[in-house]
Amino acid sequence: KRKRGPTYYAVQAGRNPGVYHDWDTAKAEVNDFAGAKYKGFDTLAEAEEFVRQYTPSGNTPSSNTPSRNAPSRNTPQKFYAVARGRVPGIYTSWDAAKAQVTKYQGNRHRSFPTRVEAEGWLATERGISPTKNSAPKKQKKSNYTAVPFMHNGDFEPGMGPLPAGSEDGFDRTIKLNHETGNIEAKSEAELNAQIWQPTGEFSGPLQIWTDGSSLGNGQLGAVGGVGVYFGANHPQNISEPLNGERQTNQRAELTAVKRAIDIAPLDRDVQIITDSNYAIKCVTEWCQKWRVNNWKNSGGKNVENKDLIEPILDRIDVRNLAKAQTEFKWVKGHSTDEGNIGADLLATNGAR
Repeated sequence: KRKRGPTYYAVQAGRNPGVYHDWDTAKAEVNDFAGAKYKGFDTLAEAEEFVRQYTPSGNTPSSNTPSRNAPSRNTPQKFYAVARGRVPGIYTSWDAAKAQVTKYQGNRHRSFPTRVEAEGWLATERGISPTKNSAPKKQKKSNYTAVPFMHNGDFEPGMGPLPAGSEDGFDRTIKLNHETGNIEAKSEAELNAQIWQPTGEFSGPLQIWTDGSSLGNGQLGAVGGVGVYFGANHPQNISEPLNGERQTNQRAELTAVKRAIDIAPLDRDVQIITDSNYAIKCVTEWCQKWRVNNWKNSGGKNVENKDLIEPILDRIDVRNLAKAQTEFKWVKGHSTDEGNIGADLLATNGAR
């Protein structure tokens, strides 16, 4: 059986002595360095001990070639523990630790006079019991950094390894914020949310008629109503007043569409029939540019009724994942279409 190569590369004498994970990085520290001394090891403990044993003899850097990481003989050694940062771990130079926490939201770090204290604090921060240190009590000072322990919680959302229990390479603990375009961690409520839907055998798309009404539209004191029509005397028919301060016809039309798409089974094709060209274009055409332009219209102003349009689009996205089609059909208002007449009556009654 072929023997595996070394895992840790210890640079005892080089530009920046320490333990490295990959040969390319270690090689850069010893190439063209007079008196370079290095070796590969299978374990971290062996590599660290090799670095500790180094006692310079005639190789002390002169004033013209300062060692940027070597601590001053008069300066006490410090150990910087980074619990939350780009790469958590224990560092022996503040510059290295500072690079891990600067501009890192929610960073957490502390300095300690001994490595044992730093390791104990770091273990406590991670919620694990610190192990006893098997290293000798007296150790020579060195400027290497410990190999960091990393888990999903050490990274910004979506940037770390997949959490335990992930399926098909999907991390269900994160979401896309449509406002900022950033990946965010889901709240506890979002993680526990469930989508309820009726199931069963269906044939053909479910047809739902929607209509919105606003008595006195555009005037002070206007009152809106919402109508959703599944069929004559259907138990899921909706006739209700429009919520909110803005009682406009457009908001009533969009609300009716939203109510219909929320009620429709996720796994069944749906055809929503409405006499509102505005509502149809909002959720099929204009929305594509609005999303790209951060919900700004062609005039650079905020898109009106975004609070109704965006939830409709989100619901359509969920339906797409369930492989259910969502179709919109326009019909002329106040015509002979039975469903449109029924939805109009429900909307008008909802406004009264």
